[in-house]
Amino acid sequence: MRLAIFLSLITVVLSCNSYKAKYPYSLDDFRPKLRSELEKIVINGGMCGAFDVNSGSNGLPDMRSSFIDTNATEQELQKLIVCEHPLLRAYAFDLLGRRKSPLINVILLNHLDDTAMISYCAGEFGNMPITVADYLLEQSQGNTTLIKQDVVEIVVAKHPYLVNAAGLFVYPKIPMDKYYTELKSIILKDYPLHYNYRNQLIAKLSSHKKQIDTSLIKESLKERWRDEALKFQMIVIEKFYKSLLVYKYQGVLEAQYQRDQNFELTFGRFINGTAAYKSKRSAIIIKSILKDNLYPNNSNSRDKLLEYNFHYSLLKTLEKYDCDFYSDIKNEIMPKAKAYESKYALPPLEPYPVSELKSDEQDPKYW
Repeated sequence: MRLAIFLSLITVVLSCNSYKAKYPYSLDDFRPKLRSELEKIVINGGMCGAFDVNSGSNGLPDMRSSFIDTNATEQELQKLIVCEHPLLRAYAFDLLGRRKSPLINVILLNHLDDTAMISYCAGEFGNMPITVADYLLEQSQGNTTLIKQDVVEIVVAKHPYLVNAAGLFVYPKIPMDKYYTELKSIILKDYPLHYNYRNQLIAKLSSHKKQIDTSLIKESLKERWRDEALKFQMIVIEKFYKSLLVYKYQGVLEAQYQRDQNFELTFGRFINGTAAYKSKRSAIIIKSILKDNLYPNNSNSRDKLLEYNFHYSLLKTLEKYDCDFYSDIKNEIMPKAKAYESKYALPPLEPYPVSELKSDEQDPKYW
């Protein structure tokens, strides 16, 4: 027992020493006037409201006209980059970037392992947590001369736990198709910071259409998704069609998606996601839905109005995602779709001639 306690203490001491070795400077190491300004940032903690954050886009307390911005030397900012306070490290990097410091490239690459959490102001969303490394990556946009591809490879290979690692796949600014192995590793590790991206990452994985991923994707379909439309698109991936559809269409839609309390909206998303693929398999799915009468209805007997409404909506969707595979389907549903359109569909709005408005109605204040 004593040995375990002793080893725990040694571990704590070594970790503290390691942090101090990497970030050796404290507020006491800066001149008095600069220190007092830095203390304000530390006390504020990066929270919204203590400073005017609305005029800046960096999310940190906006002190662009402060003593720090105008008087801190390059050497002081370099010391601040390795200060023990993570918020000050982020602030120093932001300022060095705005000053176009030639050291910004080296600093970024040396701090991609800085996982200390800071709080920054995200406008209407309030205070948001972010790692210093993620903040540096965001602020490096346009401030470094590093080749983006090189930075991407470092982030996804060595720092996959960062939010930016997931974001690279979800909001790609450069092609990410060749990083299949890294993407799957990120999904399987299930990093806590990636919680909001998980469904989108799995949808991106499904685009590789590898049979080995079928069970993983199938399991994810049982989860509650933030974006149900993505789920519908995954269901109809051509090579996964038979293995992923555990139930037939009606079973999938009713059993898994009734909870949204809007079955017709859910079904519409499914149809939209299916048609968007513009493939032979998409056409087969839509044809079978028509053949088996699997579209929504409010009773056991066919409701002609709902049937004609579905044909009309389907025609509009197929026209939006027009392709040769859908030609015969459009011909089949055209009569009922046109019948519904002529009797129930609202005509397009016509612009009201401005010249016919009264003079006071032309005044913008009137609107």
